[in-house]
Amino acid sequence: MKVTDMLIGLVIGLAAALTGCFLFIVIFTDYGFAEGFEIMKREGQIGKLITLGAILNLIAFFT
Repeated sequence: MKVTDMLIGLVIGLAAALTGCFLFIVIFTDYGFAEGFEIMKREGQIGKLITLGAILNLIAFFT
């Protein structure tokens, strides 16, 4: 496996997870991204948020 392939996979994975987190906060809460992220962090829900955001990785890597 080439290093460039690994870097491309890393970038796609991070971008998909961040996009998923952003979409979840914007669509399912009444807050903006920064405020919603801080609220989730304060309540200890950040791990669950990242897990939900990572669902887009399934779409990115299995299509």
